[in-house]
Amino acid sequence: MSRTIVVIGGAGGGPVAAARARELDEHARIVLVEKRSHVSWVQAGLRHHLEGLVTRLDELDEDRRQFFADRHRIELRTGTEAVRLDPDSHRLVLRTAAGQETLRYDAAIFSGGAEIRDAGGGLAVGQPGVTGFRTKDDLEALQQLIKAGAQKAVVVGCGPFGVDAAVGLRKAGLSVHVIERHERVLPSLSLLAARAAQRALIDLGVVLHLKNPITASENHGSQTRLTLQNGSVVDADVVILTTGLRPSTALLSDAGAALNADGSVRVNSRMETTLPAIYACGSAVSVTHAVTRAPLWLPQAAVATRTAQIAGHNAVVDNSKETLSPLAGTALYSVGDVRFGRTGLSESEARSFLGDDRVFVVTIHGYAGEPWVGGDAICVRLVVDRQKSVVVGGEVWGKEGVPRRIDLLAAAVADAWTPDRVADLDLAYAPTLGPAFDPLQIAGQVAAQTITGEASPIGAEALALRVLKNDVVLVDVSRPGKLGPWPQAALRIPLEELRERLGEIPRDKPVVAVSQTGQRAYQAFRILKQRGLSQVQHLDGGALSYAFTLD
Repeated sequence: MSRTIVVIGGAGGGPVAAARARELDEHARIVLVEKRSHVSWVQAGLRHHLEGLVTRLDELDEDRRQFFADRHRIELRTGTEAVRLDPDSHRLVLRTAAGQETLRYDAAIFSGGAEIRDAGGGLAVGQPGVTGFRTKDDLEALQQLIKAGAQKAVVVGCGPFGVDAAVGLRKAGLSVHVIERHERVLPSLSLLAARAAQRALIDLGVVLHLKNPITASENHGSQTRLTLQNGSVVDADVVILTTGLRPSTALLSDAGAALNADGSVRVNSRMETTLPAIYACGSAVSVTHAVTRAPLWLPQAAVATRTAQIAGHNAVVDNSKETLSPLAGTALYSVGDVRFGRTGLSESEARSFLGDDRVFVVTIHGYAGEPWVGGDAICVRLVVDRQKSVVVGGEVWGKEGVPRRIDLLAAAVADAWTPDRVADLDLAYAPTLGPAFDPLQIAGQVAAQTITGEASPIGAEALALRVLKNDVVLVDVSRPGKLGPWPQAALRIPLEELRERLGEIPRDKPVVAVSQTGQRAYQAFRILKQRGLSQVQHLDGGALSYAFTLD
């Protein structure tokens, strides 16, 4: 007798889980339930449609009814909402336009997705001129507003969806204001990377209102007037809500499933919930973090797809269960033509989890390709656990070469590589792909030297605080004419003259060598250390990092 597999949720993970289940069980009855009028194979790429890279909606996100019926023989039930789940009797109560019905299942896969958090000021998706930025429905609503003459857009929230909305709308020719209740954009990035992302947004012409939430909203004809906390007023033809997400898990919670503190469904590595014969996947679940081993809620397409594949497999295969290994939480963002990658723990997360004494960061400003063939600037950051001598996080940003480097750092975090292992990577070399000694390898080398004491970097934020306290001497060893954002009191001694001018450096205060990228400062540190200065460090990331900190 064939089994019945019911998949709850037709967006993102749900269709993937249903298709995977069919691949492994040709005879099962597989039912995909979705309360909206259509399923959504993907929930990303809306920005690329606004930019003109995708010209037809069906290219971005096709209606999959015929696809499911013809290729996978999956019973698609759109316009059908799952309202109650009884794990004891293996029954699901459904609500349709015709009324309620009950569906018995042998295994269920929950893919409830996520929903937008409250934006404040009384705003909600569905109000006149207000949309989200996650689904095909959102895109269609936004297109109608633009077609009707919308020219001024306000994006509320500046996480990944907010950045995509802002960039897409600017490329579509609208003026864009971004309102963010926190003090920076893309909160999963370090302060340094977030400041770089802010600059990239500003370069695109986006106006940022940071740490300034909405307190009230009013409709004035076709416009929405937003009042911010500081009293300023912003008018918009269209408002896009991207104020962060929360897991949509009420159905499982009401059935007695255990949830994590953030509201995501608690699953094991096989995507099994705490309820019998019920699996969960997609944006509803948390996975295990590779460093902390704690639940990590990461609502992004790659994680949703992998968890869905595992849930679909395990719902129909009893004798060989697939499992998901701990993940590093890798993410890639695109702001204009600048890409930002992050993986593992950020600096602040690492310090919170491991403690300040165990964590240090190495920042290398270099080039994605050889400068003499037009290589673009790139920044690589490593977050290192000093005690275990392992890489626990990393960031890369620039116009070129970011994905391949952040992918390597993701492997470094997942497999607990030492900095030496990163420095010894056997990377493919071509002048247009990277220098002979890649910034990633340099970061690994400097991190390894920091552990042995051959290097002693101080972060830009830490140095800025010490400058305020006036308890440090800055020695700028940049080339003549290359002045950084240092106080006037900084000693300016080019590296080439440092040995002859050692007598100018006070010995009664700690000394920090500084330069434009940090490379000359490191060389100065080596000289000063061997010349008898015991309290000496070099600025991590140089003037480029320091300028972002003061920005």
